[in-house]
Amino acid sequence: MDINAIIKRVIGILTNPVNEWKTIKGENSTVADLFVKYGLILAAIPFVFGILSWVIHSRYFFGTFLGLFLCQYILFLAAAYVTAMVIDLLAPSFDSGKNIVQALKITIYSYTALWITGVLFLIPRIGRYAFWAGFVYASFLIFLGMQELKDTPKDKKMTYAAVVVVANLIVFILADFLAMRIALGTYIMF
Repeated sequence: MDINAIIKRVIGILTNPVNEWKTIKGENSTVADLFVKYGLILAAIPFVFGILSWVIHSRYFFGTFLGLFLCQYILFLAAAYVTAMVIDLLAPSFDSGKNIVQALKITIYSYTALWITGVLFLIPRIGRYAFWAGFVYASFLIFLGMQELKDTPKDKKMTYAAVVVVANLIVFILADFLAMRIALGTYIMF
């Protein structure tokens, strides 16, 4: 994706997700495309703005926070992939087809909401809460994406999507905790 296509996708998924999921469903993608041409780029937003926030506002050791933001960058991308694997592994239980690319489309494009809120790291004390608000909207986008991209029988769609949203919450909390534990050691801050 070029930058214009990324901007168009970001605007579409955040402002008109139902139509954007219909567009996404028909696109041919690979796991590499989803990460390299979209995920790696957008996931860098919280990383870059977290570092800028540190430069502007912090009196603490730079290496610690650089480590935290780098761990979060890597582990939040991993969380998107793990959640996609959960979607794929649960598919047969809900009479749905397995397709890791469609599952990854759901998580990578849903995480757009989360990654975009990383800009708010520039505002002390607000950034982290905004990031979690972005996570809530990302969960809603996962729910909508599940409805459109997974060919699940109608009577099982809602349950399947709800289970995935809960699984995503667990995966994301673990990724966030692990990033803070690795970077900050015993000084975990919430």
